[in-house]
Amino acid sequence: AEWPLSRKFGCEPSMAVDVLEHALKLGLEPHGVSFHVGSQQRNQHAWDRALASAAAVFKECGERGMNLTMVNLGGGFPAKYLKNVPTVKTYGNAIFKALRKHFGNRIPETIIEPGRGMVGNAGAIEAEVVLVSKKSEEDDVRWVYLDIGKFGGLAETMDESIRYPIRTLRDGDAMSPCVLAGPTCDSMDVLYEKEPYMLPVSLEASPSPHSAESGASAISSRPSDCRGSRARIAPAALPFAPHGGYHPMASGGFRKMTKWPVHARIDGPIVMIGFGSIGKGTLPLIERHFTYDKSRFVVIDPEDKDRRLLDERGIRFIHQAVTKDNHRHLLRPLLTEGGGQGFCVNLSVDTSSLDIMQLCNEIGALYIDTVNEPWAGFYFDSKLGPEARSNYALREATIAAKRKRKTGSTTAVSCCGANPGMVSWFVKQGLLNIANDTKVAVKEPKTREDWGRLAKKLGVKGIHIAERDTQRAIKPKQMETFVNTWSVEGFVSEGMQPAELGWGTHEKWMPANGRKHKTGSQAAIYMLQPGANTRVRSWTPTAKAQYGFLVTHNESISIADYLTLKSGRRTVYRPTCHYAYHPANDAVLSLHEMFGQAGVRQPAIHILDEHEIADGIDELGVLLYGHKKNAYWYGSQLSVDETREIAPYQNATGLQVTSAVLAGMVWALENPKAGIVEADEMDFRRCLEVQTPYLGPVIGAYTDWTPLAGRPGLFPDDIDKRDPWQFRNVLVR
Repeated sequence: AEWPLSRKFGCEPSMAVDVLEHALKLGLEPHGVSFHVGSQQRNQHAWDRALASAAAVFKECGERGMNLTMVNLGGGFPAKYLKNVPTVKTYGNAIFKALRKHFGNRIPETIIEPGRGMVGNAGAIEAEVVLVSKKSEEDDVRWVYLDIGKFGGLAETMDESIRYPIRTLRDGDAMSPCVLAGPTCDSMDVLYEKEPYMLPVSLEASPSPHSAESGASAISSRPSDCRGSRARIAPAALPFAPHGGYHPMASGGFRKMTKWPVHARIDGPIVMIGFGSIGKGTLPLIERHFTYDKSRFVVIDPEDKDRRLLDERGIRFIHQAVTKDNHRHLLRPLLTEGGGQGFCVNLSVDTSSLDIMQLCNEIGALYIDTVNEPWAGFYFDSKLGPEARSNYALREATIAAKRKRKTGSTTAVSCCGANPGMVSWFVKQGLLNIANDTKVAVKEPKTREDWGRLAKKLGVKGIHIAERDTQRAIKPKQMETFVNTWSVEGFVSEGMQPAELGWGTHEKWMPANGRKHKTGSQAAIYMLQPGANTRVRSWTPTAKAQYGFLVTHNESISIADYLTLKSGRRTVYRPTCHYAYHPANDAVLSLHEMFGQAGVRQPAIHILDEHEIADGIDELGVLLYGHKKNAYWYGSQLSVDETREIAPYQNATGLQVTSAVLAGMVWALENPKAGIVEADEMDFRRCLEVQTPYLGPVIGAYTDWTPLAGRPGLFPDDIDKRDPWQFRNVLVR
């Protein structure tokens, strides 16, 4: 256990029988035994050994004529601090298995004392930084002193046993290791030194509140007179977030607010196209953060399996597919009826994003989608060549429509989910963090050229959209079923498009089956093979080095295009950019099965909802590489446990998407005459301000890993040793 409780009280099991027998002689009735496996016990099997001892006591007591009937299982159930903990159900299953193992069919009455597990996150201590210093000029680790320490409420930091999650007003800035200490002169009053704590480099000694979840025992361990400190216990409902809602601590963990922030009013109809996993997850966010006329909210979907969610709310449902033939006469009246400005939220597959956003422009309705989607049949049309089926081709058509629009046309937000979408905002924050950490003086860029110049100045050669989904299903995947944590149709469709990537100016080698485009921005290339069967080497903080799939995505092209610098018609700088996606393990196995059948998808599909997932996170961010500090990952580490607490009807993957849709809708309502825009062109600070409360820990992490790590190995390897970040070294061949 992280906080042992086994030494002070109690006795050895052999003595327990004698104690109970003595109690019987004194006229008391022996009833049972109690034990404690230690507080913040993250090993669910710890109860097994204790129950074995308890069963032995029961047996010997029975032989002496004492019939015990109860076991107090004690506490130990952990709170979620910096590390993920097993679910309550996991503990319950392990304990019941141990009871059955040691007591057979004569399972005794049991009670538990789940103190920390219930209230460990119920309070927060708010403290101030009183000093930031170093012990010497050569010291890389700063000392950060708080106005509260071990003697003022944080006793469980003794021996660094409990590591509390800490949040600062500078979260999102670059991080560095710190020794964290209390305010007293006692050398014992050091909270974290053996394993320094990662805190923002920009942290200063001006009043900079830190909040640490500490509800389990901090209240009882605080001195009665704490007038000398401004630290205080804050209730879980304290609105840390500037706009209310749930707000993540730096470690994960959320604070539930008493009131959700209302960002805007939608004064016209809302038409949601698609009610799959993303539609269901977006619904509660719209309900929380906007005011609107519910009678003018309409959802359209060709499937009605989740219709009850709409019926319960009195939201109109149209059981129909939106098609090329019917979209105009179906959508026009729905988006215009009753006055006000309508908002079309397109979260469906097989619906042309371009055609629907053009219709919305004609009638003055706002529009948003998460992917540049074509009409049904496009992805698998064998008459179209790979180039024509590419995301590059879809984007070029949208860019052409953008250029034709008049200035001040109605806003249509193209490709605004997690990725594409959110990751473009992460790129900008990541560039600023690297500039700060490498002491590159720069004003915050205002134009795309400014951002391109910053990326070039920093030496960024490329960007991976580096993702690892560790969400683990409770039940094993069945044969002949494609299992995923988000739309199977969407994943298979994009996975069967050609692999595509933004093509950087530093690249010296192109795959033999790589092809350039003859028209358009020339910002990307494609390969004559499906993206979901193309692997690349990448890195995320949890997985470390990993293989990911080079699945085509709009952001691979849009980010590379956005950061492109030209001198006349000549391109002088562009970073390579591509997806490096390791989906959930069940989805990886599903892909192997599918490609084993020559790319024919399994007859059954299944999307794991939040109740079918045991645990795990979706770690999604951007890996900016090639600069002075090698590589920097910046992104979200949202767990399914946190997701369950803050937003219904979705898993961690879904919430990263739906919260980006929310941010895009807010931005569109605040900028209703922006024309067609991609996420790269939006105010990244405003969008992340809206979205971050739903993202769990948002962190930055440097790494010295490169695609050449451990290579060559046991076999000959075609690598470029002169530049680790050549695509030649990244692509798995």
